[in-house]
Amino acid sequence: MNFYRGHSNSKYKLEPSILRKKENGSFLYLEDENTTYNELLTQNYDEFRGDGSTFDRLVRMQHFSLPTRLLDISTNPLIALYFACKGVEETTGDVISIKVPKDKIKYFDSDTATCIANLCKLKK
Repeated sequence: MNFYRGHSNSKYKLEPSILRKKENGSFLYLEDENTTYNELLTQNYDEFRGDGSTFDRLVRMQHFSLPTRLLDISTNPLIALYFACKGVEETTGDVISIKVPKDKIKYFDSDTATCIANLCKLKK
């Protein structure tokens, strides 16, 4: 199965925002992941009340600009193209195609996705 990711800057790495690093190599957000998760949830609890899982909350938290371990991808290349073109005019965007064997795909309610999503609740 093919998935697509659009970046507004071709220099961006294909990585979730929680794994981004400073120039010195230390993580920008990872050390405070559980704190930022809990603070956003506490301050906006009504927004997350209907979410059935941590994965659901992380998806919603991305719309609050919280750095997460999720990476937005799509099965529609036109959506990726939109995000690649969305940036500053002087910057070159990028559309990345990711081919994943069907037997390796993990859906949102799988044990693997659940375990990875819940890592955000652990302290360093």
